Amino acid sequence: MGLKGSGTLNVEAGGVVSSAFGNISYSSNSTGVVLVRGSGSQWNNSANLRVGESGSGTLSVEAGGVVSSYDSYIGHQSNSTGMATVSGSGSAWNNRDSLYLGGQKDAAGGSGMISVLDNGTLSVMGSTVIWNGGTLKLGSGTFTSGDVVMKGGKIVTSTAEGENGFLFLDNVGEISGFGDISLPVHLGTVGSVQGSDGTLTLSGGLIGSGTVMGATLGGAIDLGGTPGTLSLADVFVNSDAVFKIEIAGTALTDYDRLLLAGVTIAGNLEVELINEFMPQVGDTFNLLNLAPDAVLQGNFNDIVLPVLTTGLWDASDLLTNGNILIVPAPTALPGDTNNDNQVTSGDLITIQQNYGTIYPSDPSCDGMGLGDANKDCVVTGADLLTVQQNFGNTQSLVGAAVPEPSAIGLLALAGLGTLMRRR
Repeated sequence: MGLKGSGTLNVEAGGVVSSAFGNISYSSNSTGVVLVRGSGSQWNNSANLRVGESGSGTLSVEAGGVVSSYDSYIGHQSNSTGMATVSGSGSAWNNRDSLYLGGQKDAAGGSGMISVLDNGTLSVMGSTVIWNGGTLKLGSGTFTSGDVVMKGGKIVTSTAEGENGFLFLDNVGEISGFGDISLPVHLGTVGSVQGSDGTLTLSGGLIGSGTVMGATLGGAIDLGGTPGTLSLADVFVNSDAVFKIEIAGTALTDYDRLLLAGVTIAGNLEVELINEFMPQVGDTFNLLNLAPDAVLQGNFNDIVLPVLTTGLWDASDLLTNGNILIVPAPTALPGDTNNDNQVTSGDLITIQQNYGTIYPSDPSCDGMGLGDANKDCVVTGADLLTVQQNFGNTQSLVGAAVPEPSAIGLLALAGLGTLMRRR
């Protein structure tokens, strides 16, 4: 279609077309358009199919139409343009060997794009090769391939409503080469991405377990079902990356882990507790397993940790030995009734607000109950005296100014008077 001028082929209403080689827009400056639409409509090629051989070619497979071919090329020669779309339930383009976008088997060509949308199917039994002029756009359709070889091209998600796509490695095998993949990549449980010296960019994030080498990462990185293990080697992490780690217990098999070798860290780390698990003082989690002699560069911009019922998180050695642990909370500061690590007039207000409260007895009472200045697990007038005796003290600051004794007495008496009036 479009040998030297313009050509159109419509295969509809259950029609079947069979050919050896298929060419849409064979010569430069030619234009070819092919539509295969409707259940039972077929275009069967026993050999190769080229969309945009040297000119401008368009292939649309819609509403249950089916195209089959051996090797296929979209944007085959330099200066050519090829556009293909597979959309609609039952619509399919089945390739018995490889698919080349924006080029040939051994060289870059023109501009080639294929979109897989609205439950359409693109199947490639061999390799899908995406040259620098090639783009694979995925929506809600299904894409399967023997593997994906990136040669400077792009894999993107459709921006149409309801068409945001993903790349599932369970369906396409290994990804290798260089280029940009800006949609989320599902690794499954053992997915593999083999980039080339960091020139393969995965800017849309990762989901699942597997191995990523020689790439640049960005977006949300979710290890999926617990326990998940993600191995990163010779990887650079962008500042917009967010690593999401789930913890369900203390055994290595109970939480997500990152296995790191030659990685430059950035972005954020977010830890979530699942399955009603609550860590205790002394628990240690080896979230980052550093390979022997591996150099871990960079740092997390932020580490977001869940609230604990006992103890405190300690991530001070996370980037050196990979561990994050639970340490005892600091001893309660006498007179600090609002747990802000200082004794001020604000503690008198906290006593007033919680007067009469009885906290659980030891060992459950940890001295951190609001209003409990003397740490006896009950809020009474005696707590006012403790505030007076410790007024101005701080857990972290040295040399804080201490008010005149008369001022302390007036504060305490004023607080006690308020409490007595409430009683």
